[in-house]
Amino acid sequence: MRFRIPLRCIRAAGHARTAAARRGAIEVRRLEGVIKPEQITTPALLRLDVRGYELQALRGCEALLDRFRYVYCECSFVALYEGQALADEVIAWLREHG
Repeated sequence: MRFRIPLRCIRAAGHARTAAARRGAIEVRRLEGVIKPEQITTPALLRLDVRGYELQALRGCEALLDRFRYVYCECSFVALYEGQALADEVIAWLREHG
């Protein structure tokens, strides 16, 4: 999976002096590939800071969502990143999935 965050999106988010430092690949793994359900003790908090990929990240850990009492993610009601789900979409998805 490739993630691309254009500089103009970052600059529009209030970071005007941002410049490209380097390009590189990052490993993307599903949460259930990192932690087993029984390792999550309740009450548990899932915190996401994934720059516009909140909905994709939540879908990627859907099998574990019932283990978390709280979900905290930074969402925007205005598009800052290409292809991002807006806050109302993320909230609706969370409601549908308990």
